[in-house]
Amino acid sequence: MLNVCSFAFDPGDDRALQIETDEIILFDEKLRNNIVSISRELNEDGLRVLIVAIKEFDVDHVVNYTTDDEKMTKLI
Repeated sequence: MLNVCSFAFDPGDDRALQIETDEIILFDEKLRNNIVSISRELNEDGLRVLIVAIKEFDVDHVVNYTTDDEKMTKLI
């Protein structure tokens, strides 16, 4: 999932995800590395991390997964 998304929601200082109001930020290499590092730390403590992505699309749109997945936004 980390390799197919280009953007992420920034939940802000309160760390509460609000999809309707949160800023969408570029999912760059620095953010990707930070998520991998935190995930490894949590894994070492016996916890598992799930990455969830969403994609808005028109219901009449035919989805081409090979290209459209690159436009997904991560929920972090």
